[in-house]
Formats: sequence, structure tokens, C-alpha cells
Amino acid sequence: MSLPPVLKKAKTAAQANNHSMKPNYEESNERRRIGVELTCNWNESTLLELQVKATNGVFAGLARPLIAQLDLQAAARCLEGYPRNFQDCREVTFGDSRERFAGGFISLRFSCRDAAGHCAVEVQIVSKNETVAEPRWNRLPQSVIFVSAVDASAIADFAGQLRAMGETHSGSAWLQFGRA
Repeated sequence: MSLPPVLKKAKTAAQANNHSMKPNYEESNERRRIGVELTCNWNESTLLELQVKATNGVFAGLARPLIAQLDLQAAARCLEGYPRNFQDCREVTFGDSRERFAGGFISLRFSCRDAAGHCAVEVQIVSKNETVAEPRWNRLPQSVIFVSAVDASAIADFAGQLRAMGETHSGSAWLQFGRA
């Protein structure tokens, strides 16, 4: 079966330029922000509402957990000096995963993938789906869990940003995923 002349020209031009007709997913993912972003939405005397967005380029999640103002400082202290050795494993959580609590939940579990100290983070997000205009008993929580490589230097930067958020009760913190 022969191709029409127009398609023959397009196929020949693509082959000559060494381009594939398929999209380059790796290239498009690198242009996006891949990681976890925590932003302080509002604060009261002892409470903060965070907006947490996370994506590894394939999966993504969003939650708005309510936390105590001291939780950001505690998270920063937990991540200080990570990793100390290749067996070091630490977890930072915000919010509550139990259904009776508002806002949602996020867990960031940091571990080393090998003896060389290459790091990974397991991200778990549970959103309480509170913006849906349905009766409370009809709303199902949404969740996502994924793992991504992360550099130790990105974890240290993230800890510093969490510390600053904890001091000012405002701002944002960004954990960049990467090739650890």
C-alpha cells in the first residue's frame, strides 16, 4: 500500500530531521516543576493551613492540612543533617489521616536507596475532598502515594525553608525532586 504524496513528504522530512512522531515525555517533564510545594494559606493564633502540592511528573496530589504552628519547626529539626548514614530513615507528617479530622494529610518519608547515600522520598497525600458540594457522608477521600529520587542538598534547602516558614508563619517551601 502506497502513502499519499503529502504523507510521503511529511514522513521523509521527519526522518531527515531525525524527529520522532511520538512526544518526548522526558523533555516535557523536565520543564515542569517536579517536587513538593508547601504554602501557608492562612494562620491563626496556634493553627496554620498549608496547601501541599506534589508531583513526580506522572502522579500528583493536593491537600490542605491544618497544623500547629510549631509543626514546621519540628519538621525542620527532624530533617537537619539528613542523611547521617545509608541506614538513616526519617519521616515528616502534616495533618491527620483519620477521617474525622479536617484538611488532609501528607507524609514525606526519606530513606537512602543504597550504601552511597543516594536519597529517595516516599510521598503520601490524603485529601479530605472538602470542597465538593455533596453531603459529608458521600465524600470519599482521595489519595496518592509515589516515590521519587531526591538530592541530599535539596532536603537541606527544604529544611531551611520549613524553618523560615515556622518563624514567620507564612511563605512557602519547595522540595525539588531529582536524580540522586
